[in-house]
Amino acid sequence: MRKFMTVQEHYDMLIQNENDPVNDPPKLKAYMDLWDGETFWNLIQPTQGKRILEIGVGTGRCALITLSFGCKEFWGIDISEKTIERAKQHMLNYSNVKLVLGDILTTDFDDQFDTIYSTLTFFHIENKQELVKKINSLLYDQGQLIVSIEKDSKKVFEYDNYNVRAFPDTVSSISDILNKCGFKVTDIREVEKASILRAVKVTNLS
Repeated sequence: MRKFMTVQEHYDMLIQNENDPVNDPPKLKAYMDLWDGETFWNLIQPTQGKRILEIGVGTGRCALITLSFGCKEFWGIDISEKTIERAKQHMLNYSNVKLVLGDILTTDFDDQFDTIYSTLTFFHIENKQELVKKINSLLYDQGQLIVSIEKDSKKVFEYDNYNVRAFPDTVSSISDILNKCGFKVTDIREVEKASILRAVKVTNLS
């Protein structure tokens, strides 16, 4: 019988099983690229002068792309200590980066952000409404959320000899939650493995 691992254990294991402390596993990188790509990054820009937060920063694959666009300040949060340590190595040359080990639902931040984005993370979190409310509280008015919602609806995914629980989303379900929590969905685009939503925090939805 296959055992279940937590999300933290899963990502710690991915890093632990790799011998290269600098470069991400090619298999893992290619897999994750299917959830964002150029479509995702076009929605995030422009970033100049902005404060950016990535939920589920992982090893910094997306963070490095964001930083290449230029931003005032970049924050990344992740629950996996091993991936955060890898991300720190990848971003040693940037002085405007702050990486946080913790759960987005329970971590306090000292300020708000212009843009919050996430890819390959929402399906790990069960309470979507609590998550979206927290994101809303962390954004300036008119701040934006960019999120990729995976098209796979499986509630369990298999990796090597273990399983990880998932809480799949749909464009409809996430859009409803966003609308209820003070956002207006302004863009929905499709890529190979995901639907990408852009939503703006608004104070008056009328």
